[in-house]
Amino acid sequence: MLLLACNAESNLRKGDQYFALGEYYDAAAEYKAAYSKTATKDRDKRGERALKMAECYRRMNYTAKAIGAYQNGIRYTEKALSDRQKAEALKEEAKIAKEKEKEKGKETKEKISAKSGKKQVEDEARAARKRSRAAQQDSLQAVAKAKKEAAEAEKAAIKAEKKALKEAEKAEKAAQKEAEKIEKAAKKQAIKEAKAAQAARDTVEHKNFFRKLLDLNPFKEKVDLEAISDQIDLSGIKEKIDAIKEEMAEAAKQKREKQGPVDPDSLAEVTILDATLKLARLQHKNGDYKNAIKNYEAFMEGSRTNTAFSPQQDTLALNGLIGARQAPIMKQKPTLYTVRKEPLLNSRRADFSPALLGDDSELLYWTSTRPQATGDDLSGITGTKYADIFFSKKDDKGKWSAPEKVEGELNTEQEEGVCCFTPDGKTMYLTRCTSDSDYPRYAQIYTSQRSDASWSKPQELKISKDTLSCFAHPAVSPDGRWLYFVSDMPGGHGGKDIWRISIEGKTLGGAENLGAPINTPGDELFPTFRPNGDLYFSSDGHPGMGGLDLFVAQQDTVSHKWTVKNLGCPMNSAGDDFGMTFEGVFNRGFFSSNRGDARGWDHLLSFECPEVLQTVRGWVYEKDGYELPAGLVHMIGNDGTNQKISVRGDGSFTVVVQPLVEYIFLGTCKGYLNHVEQLKVDTSSVSQEYVLQFPLASITAPVLVRNVFYEFDSAALTESSTAALDSLVTLLEENPNVTIELSSHCDYRGNDAYNERLSQRRAESVVNYLIEHGIPADRLTPKGYGESRPKIVKRRIAEQHAFLHEGDTLTEAFIRALDTEEKQEICNALNRRTEFRVLRTTYGLFDKPVAKPEPAAAVKEPESAADTLPEEENMP
Repeated sequence: MLLLACNAESNLRKGDQYFALGEYYDAAAEYKAAYSKTATKDRDKRGERALKMAECYRRMNYTAKAIGAYQNGIRYTEKALSDRQKAEALKEEAKIAKEKEKEKGKETKEKISAKSGKKQVEDEARAARKRSRAAQQDSLQAVAKAKKEAAEAEKAAIKAEKKALKEAEKAEKAAQKEAEKIEKAAKKQAIKEAKAAQAARDTVEHKNFFRKLLDLNPFKEKVDLEAISDQIDLSGIKEKIDAIKEEMAEAAKQKREKQGPVDPDSLAEVTILDATLKLARLQHKNGDYKNAIKNYEAFMEGSRTNTAFSPQQDTLALNGLIGARQAPIMKQKPTLYTVRKEPLLNSRRADFSPALLGDDSELLYWTSTRPQATGDDLSGITGTKYADIFFSKKDDKGKWSAPEKVEGELNTEQEEGVCCFTPDGKTMYLTRCTSDSDYPRYAQIYTSQRSDASWSKPQELKISKDTLSCFAHPAVSPDGRWLYFVSDMPGGHGGKDIWRISIEGKTLGGAENLGAPINTPGDELFPTFRPNGDLYFSSDGHPGMGGLDLFVAQQDTVSHKWTVKNLGCPMNSAGDDFGMTFEGVFNRGFFSSNRGDARGWDHLLSFECPEVLQTVRGWVYEKDGYELPAGLVHMIGNDGTNQKISVRGDGSFTVVVQPLVEYIFLGTCKGYLNHVEQLKVDTSSVSQEYVLQFPLASITAPVLVRNVFYEFDSAALTESSTAALDSLVTLLEENPNVTIELSSHCDYRGNDAYNERLSQRRAESVVNYLIEHGIPADRLTPKGYGESRPKIVKRRIAEQHAFLHEGDTLTEAFIRALDTEEKQEICNALNRRTEFRVLRTTYGLFDKPVAKPEPAAAVKEPESAADTLPEEENMP
């Protein structure tokens, strides 16, 4: 037995060491061994070790095991407390019995004293009789006198005996009366003190904000449970209870100052209540709402008169009680969300925290502890492999590929996971936990840069000099200005809170806590954003269905105040639900949950919520070229909207617009002219997508003006050129500080001088059209180049014609060397073109406008057979 006790202590020490390092899986194994080796009658130690084991299971998400261990811990601690209380009661009874014996002995002594007085009288009487008999011999008179004296003496003795007995009885009654008086006074004083204590408790209880909330009706049967389909909002009574909580804290402080050292019984009561709250939260997480409610109420009842518990713990109990009562109603009234399992993406281990990436959300990243993860070591926290980041790619048919581990230096033998991306998709923020055999593990945030399809070696992001707090679960705001993250550093509301830090510029800003109503005394984890700015996160501190619930926080644009709402069922369950990611602007995507998994392992699920959305899908690209990933679109609406939209890698963007609002979209990019589009959104009962194009003209290279046509062998414009030229007018109006050279080009056929004169007249015809439509003449320079500047093939033209290559110059020699007339004609058509080139971008900014000249009349040249085809824009 002694050997087992020694082994149990050794296991306990090892368990404490593992627990201090955060190795809960290993600590639980040691605590379990210590518990098994502890004698059943040693209830204090068994209770302590069961509770330590339960705390490890709770942190490992082994909910069922944690519940059993907490129940054992509470049971043994209660029995140990009961045993001590019984022993104290027996000790008190023995003390009282001893006092009674003492009193009884005193009474007996008094009785004996009375009896000894009687005996003395009898002795004296016998002596008197003896003297009397002696005196009889002297005289009959003396005998008679002696008899008389003897009779009197006997009478006096009897009287004295009676008096002694009477006095003893009187003394006994007086003592008993005095004892009763003292006892009655003591009881009266005790009652008085009890009433005073009760009055003090009643005063505190009256001010207790939990009972205040009860009086405000969240828990009463009178509450309209049908109305509780969403989270109960407690923010409206915050002002009423702040002062009450301060008074309660002061009263608790004064009570603690008056108290002496904590005795074992008080410590046991605190331990039992603390374990009761944790048990209630675990039962809540396990869907056992009935027992959860029972234990929440038991904790709240005990904490009202126990100063060992903080207001934060009381708030957790209160919110837990609200959630446990409201959860069945939420299950009966599910939301419009649909949830679906994704077996292809999941493994037999944990898969969680998905994050979509790509122009069309075609890449899905997530964290997994599956066997394919790097390294062979097992985590002391979970007992599985250290997590790595995996990904899957969606094909053209919308099917996801088999999961693959991200290659390169992103994953290591340490633990990586919970990642997010900047809006441009070029930077990844991720969480990494390093292990150390001598120190606890603290999560840190790292960054990795994307180059093509690979990610660089992560670099630590130094958010703070604090080395004793964790920094995890990064999320970048839609505008790319803020990094939101989770931390337990000082200054929070209890547990882990959501914080944010500015990432604009070269240096990080200061970290700021999001505060209430987002953060609570519980844990707020896994923040993420929808492109419209809504913040989604998970919490076990707000009222919910159990474990981590998903919430959405929306910020008022004027007051900047947040409102928090539970996503309801089926997005939430009794288990942990967390880690959302959205497919573009739509309310669909993926999240993770351990619902239905007895081992507590997480799995990926997809979700979708039908909603009517009016969206604009646009593309920013180079005129006659390709997409411009550096483009930026300004969206301005008559409802006050003023938004900057960064485009994706393919130059596209998608944004939600509101019905009956008139919008102006300005497409911009450095090195290019602006382009404006206008849109008025109609109302619709179904989702609708508007498509806008933003072709931007280069400032540094010639820009082809498509669909400009002339009469045969003439400078006269045809009616079919009107649309193209009107677009050019609009472009110049949208960019009022630009001056351009308007140039016309011919193919090599015909006389060089004639072609040059013809192209000059054609350029002047276009300029005249622009002047007639309001463009100042000093912004326009006509130039005819004839055949002197043959077309240089760009990549887009090369993709349209297989026989051409990017960089080819369509000179006469090049064209004549082609093997077919068809190819030659294509090249000649490419050479016959109208273009413009930006000369200045500061017109009107620093100089005075020049007087507007009259349009020049077109001069008709004699017809020449050298140029037999109409000059027009690039033909296919």
